[in-house]
Amino acid sequence: MKKKVSSTDAANENTSTTTNGEVEVKRRRRSNSFASLLKKADNMASGINEHLESLSTRGLNEETIQGIRKYIDDLRLLDSEQEIHKGKLKEKTSLLYKNVKELKDLLHQCTLIVKADIPQKRWVGFGMSAKK
Repeated sequence: MKKKVSSTDAANENTSTTTNGEVEVKRRRRSNSFASLLKKADNMASGINEHLESLSTRGLNEETIQGIRKYIDDLRLLDSEQEIHKGKLKEKTSLLYKNVKELKDLLHQCTLIVKADIPQKRWVGFGMSAKK
């Protein structure tokens, strides 16, 4: 995403100039992965635990830490269940495609036999258009 910035902003941030003279601000992109979220939550719980005495005056307490850890445990469990379901879905999808291919092959064989033995006028009764 390109953003026009003043020369003062350009001096203060990591920037580059494009070929048409626009200044492009380079932003560091943070990972939004599930694993990084869990790691971030774990780090937060550990940090709160380490500085619990000073943070308790602001409302962060042992319950907050337990709440974060419960979310982490629940999310890990849900993630593992989801992976199991993904595996089952892949198996079912593979079986579905295999059966679809087999049905198409069978219909193709039936079509060839019908075209060889049945007059063209009656092909419509088999769901086939009257083409040779």
